[in-house]
Amino acid sequence: MNPAVSMSLGTISGVLMLAASAAAGSVQALEITSPEGPTEMIEVFTSEGCSSCPPADAWLRGLVDHPQLWSRYIPLGWHVDYWNRLGWRDRFSSPEYSVRQRRYRSEGGVATVYTPGFVVSGDEWRNWFEDRSALPKLQTLDAERSGRLRISVDGDAFSGRYSLAKSGQVLHLAVLGFGLESEVTRGENNGRTLRHDFVVLDHRSYPLGAGATVWTGVLPKGSIPAPRYALVGWISERGQNRPLQAAGGWLR
Repeated sequence: MNPAVSMSLGTISGVLMLAASAAAGSVQALEITSPEGPTEMIEVFTSEGCSSCPPADAWLRGLVDHPQLWSRYIPLGWHVDYWNRLGWRDRFSSPEYSVRQRRYRSEGGVATVYTPGFVVSGDEWRNWFEDRSALPKLQTLDAERSGRLRISVDGDAFSGRYSLAKSGQVLHLAVLGFGLESEVTRGENNGRTLRHDFVVLDHRSYPLGAGATVWTGVLPKGSIPAPRYALVGWISERGQNRPLQAAGGWLR
């Protein structure tokens, strides 16, 4: 499907609180680290209002148990909002996520805007439409080009370190929800129960300050209940979508 086209729905510290130890009453410390070479950041642009999207969502869910999840594959599901006009409002959708997809088109990463749309490490990936069991081909390890990303979380605070950090770069953080379901009562998927993993519940960007080499800040706040959560971070140049390096991991 191919029509033309941010407000966050949830935020990280609220979700982290859901994952925290009840006895401790605070968020457990967490560190996620990228591998020594590049990761494949798999972005799927989808919508509950799109009848072509459930198979792509099912493919994305299949990555939950992949042995190279987080070590090489970093999946994210962005729910766009431009299908909401068909009668069903996707509760995970955001105008910000639609803008991200359109920016890929303006950068030349994708030819056009459509759902389901697959972007792997900044470039359009159409192999799924030919073979729905396909996975993106892993890049050749190149630690000098990709660098290493480390993100540490302690309570509501985070710090990010990137071995190739420089002025003009941006650290992005996204909290993902797993085991989510929706009973759709309108639109193209009327009457279907849709199941989702890797849903982006919130995304925030943190530019690197002048003269700084470490990103620090307070995690965003909010809440969208999900049985399980993960945290993903990635580096990009300012004003660009293409990831330079990414890291992800489960929230405990």
